[in-house]
Amino acid sequence: LTPMQKVFNYATEAVDGFAAYFYKFDELIEENIALRERVAELEKQNYDAAELEERSAWMSNFLEMKTQHTDFKMLSASVTGRESGNYSKVLTIDVGTGAGVSLNMPVVTSEGIVGRITELGYNWAKVTTIVEPQSSVGAYIERTEDAGICEGKFELSSDGLCQLSYLPAEAEAEIGDRVLSTGFGSVYPRGLVIGYVETVGINEYTRSPDVTVK
Repeated sequence: LTPMQKVFNYATEAVDGFAAYFYKFDELIEENIALRERVAELEKQNYDAAELEERSAWMSNFLEMKTQHTDFKMLSASVTGRESGNYSKVLTIDVGTGAGVSLNMPVVTSEGIVGRITELGYNWAKVTTIVEPQSSVGAYIERTEDAGICEGKFELSSDGLCQLSYLPAEAEAEIGDRVLSTGFGSVYPRGLVIGYVETVGINEYTRSPDVTVK
């Protein structure tokens, strides 16, 4: 019987080892599921923290702008639609006549001018941005106070640029100069940021500065 007992013993050990293997495998699966749930929980916490930080920064900038421009009556809005491409020429926002919005009202962010209201309904409005061709705003270079007109140009709009025209011949614009709205002959109040000088050249016909603003 001894040989048969050995075979039976080996078979029993093999079955025990096989069962132990599946037991450990089940443990690993449960541990893997628990770890995935923990990772998902931590990712959500991280996302919530980033969203809260972003919202806090937005509120801080918004309040700073209200402090700088106490004469403004502001209404917050969110972008709900935009054209495809690097720089949208027309945006849709989620406020309209029901909130007191009317045509040609300026639209701004804490960083400066976006554009103006050109079409609207009860709870929506279309915003034509300042890079749209035919858009224009009275502008001046903050450092030198040289005034001109910032205009949207078709060939520049895809790069988010405007042309700063009608500057005095002696104007000395430099790359990085901040360009603000003059408030004259425009829907935009004085002192709003339009952008920053991107390139400076000389117009070969008028010999006046040829400046682009980003």
